[in-house]
Amino acid sequence: MSTLDRNLMDSAVGRRTFMAGSLATVALVLAGCGPSKNGGSESTGALTVMLPAFATAPDAQGELQKAITKFIGRDLDVTWVPAADYPDRVTVTMASDELPQVMAMMKKDPAFVRSAQAGAFWDLTDKLSAYKNLVAADSQVAQAASINGVQYGVFRRRDPMRACALFRADWLDELGLDVPESVDELRTVAQAFVEERPGGKKNAGMLLSQWGATYGGDSPYEMIESWFGSPNLWGERDGKLVPAFDTEEFFEAQRFLASMRKDGLLNADFATLTTVDLDNGFFTGKGGITVSTDDAMPAYAKLFDEKDPGNGYSYIANAGNLTGPAGDRHSFPTPGYSGFLAISRQSVRTEEELKGVLTVLDQLNTPEGQNLQAIGIEGKSYTLDGEFYVPVEGAEAEVIFNDASQAFYQMYTGVNGTTVPLVKPGSKGLEEQYARRDELRARDLKTAVYNAAAGLVSETEIKQGAVLNQIIGDARVKFIAGQIDEAGYRKEIERWHASGGDQIVAEINDLAAQQ
Repeated sequence: MSTLDRNLMDSAVGRRTFMAGSLATVALVLAGCGPSKNGGSESTGALTVMLPAFATAPDAQGELQKAITKFIGRDLDVTWVPAADYPDRVTVTMASDELPQVMAMMKKDPAFVRSAQAGAFWDLTDKLSAYKNLVAADSQVAQAASINGVQYGVFRRRDPMRACALFRADWLDELGLDVPESVDELRTVAQAFVEERPGGKKNAGMLLSQWGATYGGDSPYEMIESWFGSPNLWGERDGKLVPAFDTEEFFEAQRFLASMRKDGLLNADFATLTTVDLDNGFFTGKGGITVSTDDAMPAYAKLFDEKDPGNGYSYIANAGNLTGPAGDRHSFPTPGYSGFLAISRQSVRTEEELKGVLTVLDQLNTPEGQNLQAIGIEGKSYTLDGEFYVPVEGAEAEVIFNDASQAFYQMYTGVNGTTVPLVKPGSKGLEEQYARRDELRARDLKTAVYNAAAGLVSETEIKQGAVLNQIIGDARVKFIAGQIDEAGYRKEIERWHASGGDQIVAEINDLAAQQ
């Protein structure tokens, strides 16, 4: 069952510009005044939902959807949209008069922020506390998922501490090297890999991909910047919130990466290498180091299993977050959520109907509900063995599992904590990696550097944020590649400030003062 491998290292399953005009927002809000075409007047009718599909959409008459329907005591009418088309479909749907009751919002994009603040979606800030399974287990994540302190949806929780440096364990063993603990040791190991060629062929040392081409995407570049003591996108300096790239620690990290590229310790094609090619490169020996999240490990282990069955995980060494040049650990947390489920005021028109929707989401967040959405039906797609689950083999079981992990998991929130079991380790290597992962996550969570402006959304950022972030992203790539010097990099940051960035800084600080 190949899709199971994507879930081995994360108990919650899984791996991580459109500027809508004012007319679209007005149309959306006005649409709420007309008759509902989806919600009806009954809180017990079919629940209409729109979700992205990352594989084949589940059959509405399939076993899993029937099981979920029976569990919540309410019919489900799900519109599945291919994941690649989902952002555009969301924009079109929000501007129409036929909104589903529940929509998965993948991020706080400008169209959604404007619409939510205009009253198109329910403000759930003071309502979720009435549902024990919808009370956030982490207040910092709840704040990050808000829009200036207002909860316009039930956020989809994901483990916040997953950043890590990964190494070819077999190469470390061959050269007699320990797993690095610091950024300096990472560089030393990269140099050893390049010069001594473990495995017998030329390699680039460390591999990075185009993941960081846009600034602010929780990419490996942001992870490394945090290890050097840079703020996580925004931080406090002298009593004021400032963007990370206005700090000296940020530039220390840039110099580090640029020097690695210049000295041949980082792949020259870092700006264009796809994630898939990076994964293959790590496996084939084009590099022996990468920075990612620990969710990447199952994909790597699967590749190594193909050449050494049952021992895939023994080829990977997880170092977690590294210490910086001064020996301090500044761990990089992701926002802790991946979008949210927003509830339309057009299709859910009354408080009574809203209670009906929230009751369903509360039920789906119970342990049984979480399992249904993440791993399927007990006895049909998995069985329980103590604290673990064991996959059921066969085509029917695979369909149910895929319908859960690749589709209905998009409705999974886990907002009050994840209860989905891990797959039972099939090897000693996997068992050891479970323990190592949990140990590193717990260690690094103690030194997490959170985004000081998480949850704050400025008006100028809504209008210009995507364009301004690209200025920084492009400058970062050019500097690491040696196409511009530090003076040129700083000039691009000045351009960011002059093009609207100063206004964003002022607005973010004003919003922070109001919280």
